[in-house]
Amino acid sequence: ASMLGNGRTALQCCRRIRQLKAATSERAEWSKSEDLKLSEAVKKHVEGDWRGISNAITGKSPQQCLYRWTRVINPSIRKGRWTGEEDSLLRNAVSKRKPGEWTRIAHDVPGRSDVQCRERWMNVLSPDVRKA
Repeated sequence: ASMLGNGRTALQCCRRIRQLKAATSERAEWSKSEDLKLSEAVKKHVEGDWRGISNAITGKSPQQCLYRWTRVINPSIRKGRWTGEEDSLLRNAVSKRKPGEWTRIAHDVPGRSDVQCRERWMNVLSPDVRKA
């Protein structure tokens, strides 16, 4: 868990993985129509009302909707190469926060998700990364 940089123990990580697998075990794949319904529901509901949003998509939990939106289909999330400016913003954000606060760190790096920020830091920018 310390390798992940998320501040959780290995046991906590294993439990979370089991919980997520159980939530997605029925049908992990999202159809295009479900993605469309999710986008429409996000526009109609108050930000953060994942229970209400999930009611619009049959068979999907609030957690599944949250993850799908924040990590896959949210149009404000940039995909592709990181810019030098984004790297600078990430370094600055990491220096101001506690280890593992990736959601808060991501707020300081517009257009990047918490997962993107953590992966960029842990695999590229962290001083602990061995340079080949």
